[in-house]
Amino acid sequence: MQSIYKFLNVDDTFIPNSALIKINESKARYSSSNKMTKKIFFRIYNFFKKIPVAKQILSYAKNRGADVKIMETIDTKTIANKKTPAISPEMRAKLYRIFEKDIEETEKILGRKIKKWHLESPDLQ
Repeated sequence: MQSIYKFLNVDDTFIPNSALIKINESKARYSSSNKMTKKIFFRIYNFFKKIPVAKQILSYAKNRGADVKIMETIDTKTIANKKTPAISPEMRAKLYRIFEKDIEETEKILGRKIKKWHLESPDLQ
């Protein structure tokens, strides 16, 4: 984005509120507080960038990776559930029945069996 901003001859230090917010993320993993915290952070960041002295300090911190560290900290503190919820055996069996032909066709194309895709697999029981 910075190269586009430079090309347009606009403030290339601007970071939109949505810049580091993931799109199409798993709803089970990220909480609404995670998204809200990031939005608040960007609003504060963009506000302070308008103050000359603060802009220099923020630029210095950003060049040293502080923004990434802050985003990682927000994720660590606000992620609701880091593990993907397990699928029940009934749902797993239902999905297998639905996709069984697709699995067989894909394995034919690949020329090999993929054990994890089958119900008999110890990983799936």
